[in-house]
Amino acid sequence: MPWHSTDSREELLIVLAGRARLETKPTPRPRDAAMAQGGRIHTVTVRAGQCVFLPPDTFHQVVNPSSSQTRYVYVTAPAKTGERGTGKDGCGAGS
Repeated sequence: MPWHSTDSREELLIVLAGRARLETKPTPRPRDAAMAQGGRIHTVTVRAGQCVFLPPDTFHQVVNPSSSQTRYVYVTAPAKTGERGTGKDGCGAGS
């Protein structure tokens, strides 16, 4: 999955098979993937059966570092208690 931000949501990445490399760096301002050049990249390898939490405003990408298949799921949730999804991203019931 290419560079993107969690924005106001938190995410949990769960690797089901293979391994994934999670790369994070400071969120560019303005939030624009084209501005992702530069900045120190922090890398974590996540293996099958492991997960990693991404707090709001985390600029990141997920990379398959091998030729083997990687399967993973993302679980996302609003960062603020009581916030409801808009339904525009396929999450939440809308308002």
